[in-house]
Amino acid sequence: MCDARLCDVRKGLKDLSAAEDFFRFFEVPFEQHRLDVARLHILKRMADYLHLDNTDSMDDATLWRTCKETLERAYRDFEVAGPLESRGFKVLRQATGFVPLSSLHSQTKS
Repeated sequence: MCDARLCDVRKGLKDLSAAEDFFRFFEVPFEQHRLDVARLHILKRMADYLHLDNTDSMDDATLWRTCKETLERAYRDFEVAGPLESRGFKVLRQATGFVPLSSLHSQTKS
């Protein structure tokens, strides 16, 4: 007999939707404020880290432990730096800085 959350991790993952669900499923403590600010960034970072591992061949217990550790790591990444500083999404990585509204307005007149 196995622990319910370890018996079918892949099926359990499909049932998760909110970031809070992931943290509860993997028993990772979190601060709601930090999750409110960086939820998508944390989950994206977790996915990026998991992409580096060969999770297809892992048994459920190993997969659960790997996901838990990866989620903890991704969460820690955003304890110090916020989403803008970490630039986890392509649109943020491509951001070059502030563009004044006046420069956009002058370009549209030509």
